[in-house]
Amino acid sequence: MALTQEILKILKKPFGLLIPDQQVTKEIIEYHISKSNKFIVSVGDTTTNKLLSFNIIPDIAVVDGKERRMTTSILKISEQISLMKKDKNTKSRTDSLSNKGFEDGLKLAEVYCVNTPGSISKNAVETIKDVIYKKMITQIIVDGEEDLLALPIFCFSPIGTVVFYGQPLEGLVVVHVDEKIKKISEDLIEKIGVI
Repeated sequence: MALTQEILKILKKPFGLLIPDQQVTKEIIEYHISKSNKFIVSVGDTTTNKLLSFNIIPDIAVVDGKERRMTTSILKISEQISLMKKDKNTKSRTDSLSNKGFEDGLKLAEVYCVNTPGSISKNAVETIKDVIYKKMITQIIVDGEEDLLALPIFCFSPIGTVVFYGQPLEGLVVVHVDEKIKKISEDLIEKIGVI
């Protein structure tokens, strides 16, 4: 559904801590992950690629193959894990991925949904809910635009989840999902009319 100007205005403000682009480091990302329940979500191609460049594999990555509305190639999480496994310096990191849904080899889901730009679709919301409840490392590839899909992620993720998403031309937003964030996101999702 298309969003009202009032809701879009609310969504343009960061929901968490904004880290300016030039200050985003692997250590800062790992610090925020250490404060979470270790459930990690990235929303956006730039954000996902940033985490993967630090050899940090999100449990859920939501991407659309675009950066600032320009088409890019989607870096598949499975490809990054394969690269990490070949690198002796990161072998211990990939060995520990078995704690995040990998058992007897790589089990990575790749799912697709449709989400019209400037909206949050019921299809995207249902896909996100399903992926969160399955608790499996998943890359959600969006046909359309993923920009506003952090909102249903906040709504349906367990308390303690850490969500990373980009604030265009400013930096990386880190959100630790708590009761307050869940309530705000649930109220907004209800106003939008997709749950």
